[in-house]
Amino acid sequence: ELLANNQSQYNSTMDALRQAQSKKTELLKDKQQQHDILMLQLREVQTEKAKLERLESEKMYITETIVAAEEPEEPIRPNIPLNIVVAAVIGLVIGLGLVFFLESLEKGK
Repeated sequence: ELLANNQSQYNSTMDALRQAQSKKTELLKDKQQQHDILMLQLREVQTEKAKLERLESEKMYITETIVAAEEPEEPIRPNIPLNIVVAAVIGLVIGLGLVFFLESLEKGK
């Protein structure tokens, strides 16, 4: 009879442990689901915040295209005669400057 009583007490304790374990598992699942929901909501809030910040910055710099850009009919090429004239003038100015500088050095001796 004592053995049967102990067995009965053991079985009831094991049943209570199984119920507690299943309750714990259920609570952990609920906790994870709540965490996932909160993280999703946090991402949504961050996305909306970024959208609002972008809209605010667009309000600060309102731009409007007056004339749309058009592709030229012919490709742009360098103006070779103009480049030659500009290079000659710059070379002449540098050369004359160098001549006057060297002349002033010789007069200083």
